[in-house]
Amino acid sequence: DHDVLIDLTPREREVALALKEGLTNKEVAKELGCSPRTVEVHRSRVFSKLGVTNIAGLIRTVSGLP
Repeated sequence: DHDVLIDLTPREREVALALKEGLTNKEVAKELGCSPRTVEVHRSRVFSKLGVTNIAGLIRTVSGLP
């Protein structure tokens, strides 16, 4: 689970794990004390670094499922 997150920055890791839990961009922003747009930028970088295109792919990758 954490091996796939090794290439992420600490903030990208926080965003990825929050999104995995089902939080919306707005909820993640509120939790992390930043703007929803900032979360969108981190989310985009996370997707790119993990090679996924949507939340389902993120969850599969972070959860270690095939």
